[in-house]
Amino acid sequence: MNAIPTPDHLVWTTPSPVSNATITNGHVDVNWMDGKSHRFHPFWLRDNCACSDCLHQGTREQLLDIRQVPLDIVALSVSRDDEGAVKVCFSDGHESRFHPGWLWFHAEQSWALAPLESIYWTQSSLTEPPSFDGPSAMSDDAVMHEALTAFEQHGILRLRRMPTERGTVESFALSLGPVRETQFERVFNVISLADADSNAYTSDALSGHVDLPTWEATPGIQILHCLENSVEGGESVMIDGFAIAAHLKNNEPEIFEILTTVCWSHSSRKLDTGYRWRAPIVEMGPAGEFANIRLAAFSRDPLQVDSALVDASYRALRRFLDLMEDSRFRMVYPFAPGDLVMFDNRRVMHGRNAYDLNSGNRHLQGIYLDRDSARAKRRVIEQQQLRRSISEVQAK
Repeated sequence: MNAIPTPDHLVWTTPSPVSNATITNGHVDVNWMDGKSHRFHPFWLRDNCACSDCLHQGTREQLLDIRQVPLDIVALSVSRDDEGAVKVCFSDGHESRFHPGWLWFHAEQSWALAPLESIYWTQSSLTEPPSFDGPSAMSDDAVMHEALTAFEQHGILRLRRMPTERGTVESFALSLGPVRETQFERVFNVISLADADSNAYTSDALSGHVDLPTWEATPGIQILHCLENSVEGGESVMIDGFAIAAHLKNNEPEIFEILTTVCWSHSSRKLDTGYRWRAPIVEMGPAGEFANIRLAAFSRDPLQVDSALVDASYRALRRFLDLMEDSRFRMVYPFAPGDLVMFDNRRVMHGRNAYDLNSGNRHLQGIYLDRDSARAKRRVIEQQQLRRSISEVQAK
């Protein structure tokens, strides 16, 4: 739909028209009608040329070998053609055309593939999961987009009035993307078992935790779907680990430092599995953002650090566990039949209150997938909506 080729299949809009473009020391300066100005490095521009010599026009995968581009390349001239493209002639003799919207979004670093910013929550700001009507979300992309946006921001989502049929959770997961397989069954049943190999399969209270911290890459998303629930107790508990990490970073930096640097090992306790991984409780991303929470207190291995760090390590762990039990950070809500709750397993710790086995029945089904699937689904819907909007405008 882009008349001007771009290095992708995405539709790009131009928030502000180009006023003019000039060359400064071999770099390209683009000035916009809204008063903004962006400078583009010539090598970066040459690397992202979307012509047929540099990019396969069907797959949108790069053909150019950047080793063939001189490191001292400069832009010799810049102009705008009749279609509105920013046309650049380079010192290696190549000519490239760039979509102004594509340039604007990449310069602003707000381009379409960026994840949404997390909104940390506590009990006072979010008393229950952001909730949407399940059948509407499954049939209406606008509702699904709103739901996935809420999930990406808050790390949790609830769809209500979903069918109370076995396999519904798998059907929903597959509507987002591939299922993440683990040592558990693909679709696991959360019910009380006499020979339980996990605390989840008992009626006991379950302390807050992330699932499978024993894996190098813990599943990014867990989905739980309630088929039946008539027991007394058993309320779900959700805790925003990023909110606790932010609280400690701002108020108890010494504790935060230990939590982000000292590694704890978690291992599977089942006899026929050997999963084990070692990492800090709070894992940071490359830009200093919170990336992952990795903690399931009941599957921790013995601490292995220098003796000088033992006291501080346990003090930090205890403080994090204390805050997990602090009512300020705990969302507690009942699971109703038909509720489907999806949460970020690398951010939101989940647990439950104990329940009375003799008071009724409780049956959940669960499944895992990766964060990428929810993000990708949101982006695809956004692109579809944008394409429809442009088609409607062009049809008038």
